[in-house]
Amino acid sequence: MAALFTVAASAWADGIRMLNKTTAEVTLDGGGRMYVDFYGPHTFRVFQDPNGGIIRDPEASPEAQILVQNPRRDAGDVILNETTGEISTKEIVV
Repeated sequence: MAALFTVAASAWADGIRMLNKTTAEVTLDGGGRMYVDFYGPHTFRVFQDPNGGIIRDPEASPEAQILVQNPRRDAGDVILNETTGEISTKEIVV
């Protein structure tokens, strides 16, 4: 598998855990949190609120509905490898 994208960050991960069957929570060393939420086997969203908010629908100004009505498909098994910090489905590794 090839890397889909690279993210540069100024914080290191302190820990990672699955919140539910499609969402992983990454705890950052500065106390912040980042979420990786799978909408399907090859579709995911990375969410981080610098003010500490939890994962929620995208917001826009002026107001707009960014997500389609039913954005989720069956992601299959979302697996967390606690040794490497990788989160994977049968289609991708993040």
